[in-house]
Amino acid sequence: MKILDLISFHDAVLAFDILPEFTINAVTILIPSIEIICGFCLVTNLFTYCNSLILGLLVLSFIIVVSVSLIRELDIECGCFGSLMLLDKLSYKHLVLDILLLLSISVIITEYPKNKYNFEDAKTVTIIIFFLSVLLNLEYKNNSYEIGRLARNITFMNPHEAYSLIQKSDAIVFDARSIVRYNFGHISDARPLPKSDFKEYYSEYPNLKKDRELIVYCDSEQCGAAQAVGVKLIKKGHTKIFVIKGGYDSWKTEMLK
Repeated sequence: MKILDLISFHDAVLAFDILPEFTINAVTILIPSIEIICGFCLVTNLFTYCNSLILGLLVLSFIIVVSVSLIRELDIECGCFGSLMLLDKLSYKHLVLDILLLLSISVIITEYPKNKYNFEDAKTVTIIIFFLSVLLNLEYKNNSYEIGRLARNITFMNPHEAYSLIQKSDAIVFDARSIVRYNFGHISDARPLPKSDFKEYYSEYPNLKKDRELIVYCDSEQCGAAQAVGVKLIKKGHTKIFVIKGGYDSWKTEMLK
């Protein structure tokens, strides 16, 4: 769910490179708020027609954004369906799912008696979304501040610098992407440490020394998973964290193996 990891959803929104940067934070907060409130109201049959219209417009905007991104051939993670890892990479599957979702919502809109819709419904839903957005914004700012503070202890390096460090030390390389992405291809000898399942995979290294050099990477410049995993490692007490700038894409471009 987006609401459980607003930082990752922020990175996903930013990666689409469509909205002005000053709107990214607001969108990161508003979309999960709208989805939760409208979804809850639909399930409980509250303000059904109003919420169907709001969700329909939201899904339509998703379809437009995904379509434009596919035409631009962006190599990014969608962030559209939470933790469904097989759908992490933006593809036509996301477009099909969004279209099916819009069709389902359209059925509700056309079948629901329109005389049950009134201005008070819309006003009530708007007020609820506003207050939830305020609460999420406070939580998001707290998390962002904490991550920013810890991230100052991370050293960023280009692929050549990372390769040099690997050759002259006993540094361990961690892949912060999903296991599906890891299995499709990864840096030689890199170990999986996906951000989404960090606790599970980190437990596989009980004897990992706190002062050992740890190099983390994800997909590209737009991917924030490596930095997020780096912060998690710092919270575990590790003191030498490095992140490869440009991630796996940059590594492949530099033809390092």
